[in-house]
Amino acid sequence: RVIRHLVVSTAQDPPLVLTGDDSGRMRVHSLKVEARPVDKAEEGTNVTRSSSQMFAMANLTCAFKLPRSPIGEVRELNTVLIVEKGTQTHFVAGDTRGGISVYSHRGFLRGRVRVTEEEGGVKGLVKSQGNSVLFYSTGSFGHFSVNNVDLLYPPCPGPSSPIFHAAVDVSYSASRAILALEDGDVVVVNTARGKSRACDLALKFPHVSALPLRLHGFLDYIVGVPEPLPGLGLEGDDIADLFFFNLAAMDAGYGIAPSRTVTLQASFPPRRLLAVSLLAAPTGTLVRAALRFASSRGVEVYDVSIRPAKKSKVAKEEGASEDGDAGSWMSWLAKAGAVLLVAIAVPLWFWRRRRKAAGAAA
Repeated sequence: RVIRHLVVSTAQDPPLVLTGDDSGRMRVHSLKVEARPVDKAEEGTNVTRSSSQMFAMANLTCAFKLPRSPIGEVRELNTVLIVEKGTQTHFVAGDTRGGISVYSHRGFLRGRVRVTEEEGGVKGLVKSQGNSVLFYSTGSFGHFSVNNVDLLYPPCPGPSSPIFHAAVDVSYSASRAILALEDGDVVVVNTARGKSRACDLALKFPHVSALPLRLHGFLDYIVGVPEPLPGLGLEGDDIADLFFFNLAAMDAGYGIAPSRTVTLQASFPPRRLLAVSLLAAPTGTLVRAALRFASSRGVEVYDVSIRPAKKSKVAKEEGASEDGDAGSWMSWLAKAGAVLLVAIAVPLWFWRRRRKAAGAAA
């Protein structure tokens, strides 16, 4: 069998690795990586030098497959995702028949829901807020609740061009969906209008590539990696660019001055980029990018020097509007507590004063 999908958890210790092969079978391994001291003897001498060597151990935790269809339809695995929230861990899978399946941390099926009727089914899953995920197909996208194993809202129709990839704007309290289209355009869609749900086109990224972009959310930036569509004969071309898009600059609008919406463009000619993984330390001071190229074996790790993006004013207003109800309730409780404290403290103070006066008179 051939492994076609692989994702790694971020909150577990030790981390979990979820893989999916071409038969639809998924396996979960517990990964342990440690450095051990090793003594090596230098050639031609009796001198031994101590060094450290990395060792990786993977233990199979559970294995499961896509649920069988009662009518005999063939389901193929399209995408997998690990969803972590506190101590809860779920495994989510999207198939070619438009279904999303949710499994417990032990690999037991919790349920499957068909979210789209489009050909090709669910193309991808993106971690959103809480225990929800953003799913997308060729012509629609929406939010799915992992806890409830159901759609949060009806899916939104996509733009005229087919959707190639998607990401989530983490700077918003109510997430915006960022959609990369097959014609190279990238659009941002608001899924909320005040307290009601919506599917409003918010803005459009500058057109920097004729190829579709694979998107990565990173330090309030959206990183786009051009990727050729299969069947166009461009798989062997040298395509190795990284575009760092600044959403705050786009929300501020365009004027006469340079907008700086593309904060950084990194190119690696004449090699072809196959995969990208962006890594950041919890403090945000160390940023690295792991790149895999077609012309070389292994993974190359680069240090990334870039300023953290500022949160846009639109995102702050969105957060304020979303948190308005909670803020009003907290304000009301604080005022009520202050009034109650005054109502208790003032009579107690007068009672103590009268008691002291009566004792002095006696």
